[in-house]
Formats: sequence, C-alpha cells, structure tokens
Amino acid sequence: MKKPKPGAFKRSPAQPNRSLARGIECLQALATSDRPVGSREMARMLGFEHTGVNRVLGTLAWLGLAEQTPDRKYTPGSAIHVLAALSLRSSSLLSSALPHLKSLSRDAEDCSIALGVLWKSYVCYLFFRSPGDPVEQCIASRDPFPAEHSSIGRVLLAQKSDKDVKALFRKRYNNKLSPEELRKLIAGLRQVRSDRYALVNGRTLGVAASDPPSAGLALAGDLSKKHIPTLVRTLQKYAERIALDAG
Repeated sequence: MKKPKPGAFKRSPAQPNRSLARGIECLQALATSDRPVGSREMARMLGFEHTGVNRVLGTLAWLGLAEQTPDRKYTPGSAIHVLAALSLRSSSLLSSALPHLKSLSRDAEDCSIALGVLWKSYVCYLFFRSPGDPVEQCIASRDPFPAEHSSIGRVLLAQKSDKDVKALFRKRYNNKLSPEELRKLIAGLRQVRSDRYALVNGRTLGVAASDPPSAGLALAGDLSKKHIPTLVRTLQKYAERIALDAG
C-alpha cells in the first residue's frame, strides 16, 4: 500500500451550495440522534437559524427522509433506510471486504474486528464483530464513535494535515476537545504517519484499508506488545487485499 500523504483533504468548492450543506447537516444530525429532535433544539445544536432549520426539516419530511411525531418533533423517515440500503449495495468496499473480514476473524479469533470510515470527527463502523458474533449482526451495528479514541479514527485523521484536523474538531458541536487534548492528538497523529498504524491504549490497532485511504481496518482486544509488529503485518496484508478487491 502506498505511504499516505498528510494533508489529503477535500477542499470546499469555490461556490458551495450553502442550502444543500445545511440540509445535509440537518439530515445527519437527525440520523445520529437516539431520540426525536425538535427544530429549535436542532438549530441550537448546529448553530443555525431556527426558521431555516424548520424549513429544512419540513422539506425532509415531505421527501420521506424525516417523519414528524405527534409533538412536532422529527425522527428519520423510511427514505433514509432506502438510501442506506442502496449505498451499501452500490459501494464495493463492504462487499469486497466481507470475505476478508471473515478470514481475519479466524486468524485473530480472540479479537474484535472492525472496518470503518471517517465521518467528520467520528468513526462510522461499516462492520464490527466481537468474538463469537454472527456475521449478519455485525454490519452497521455500532453508533458513530469519537475518532480520537479509535485506532481507525486516528489512522484516517493522520491522512489530513494538522491544520485540517484542527478545523475538523473546531466544528464539532459536542464532546469538544480541550486545547491540550487537541495538542496531544496532533502530536499522536504525527507518530501514526510515521508508523503507518495506530495503537490506542494498547487495546486497539488500526491501519488504512483502502487506497487512497478512506477506510480503516482494526483489531481490538488484549494485544501483547511483543506481538504488535506481527499483528500490524497481518492487518496490512488484509487491508491490501480489501483495497485490491474494492478497486
């Protein structure tokens, strides 16, 4: 796999469609909430003007992407599930990775196995399997997880420049990092770029799993320090196979 280039980050277009961006922000917030959300609460959470958020939510409901509860709050609509199913079907990443994830589970049977992508400053797990779990229960089975606490998150954050990482965390509307926490994260990412893997708390180990790196592959469990080099090679071997099959 090619050595990642720090700073590989999608820049905004010269004239971004702000209305579309706000709509997607509202849709993402709705999809990740564990309870119905009112328009005023969402406006405060995202830092948007209430009238605009109310109009966006009404439009999402009209499109079937949101549903309104009797108390005038909003939950994800059925069209979100359609989009999720179609996106998983059209993406070659998960379908290409599944045979290799099953093999990796056999090679590291005492460890949890994860495949994830970076979404803002969070990791979204496409696949997460604890030892003994049936494979059919492992697809999209976890909530988004703070990237700074994830080996997948760190190895994908390391693809960005320090400046872009700082900007990413400044935009996070909850669970913000303190200046000292952000400084330590930036320093840790420099080490990840050098090592080409991330080890978090000695319990979770991750590498990039696509080329260019947009997904990560990880093991989690009681990882012996002396076995880390071998585990890194194992993960990189499977990551290269996944990247090759995903094209």
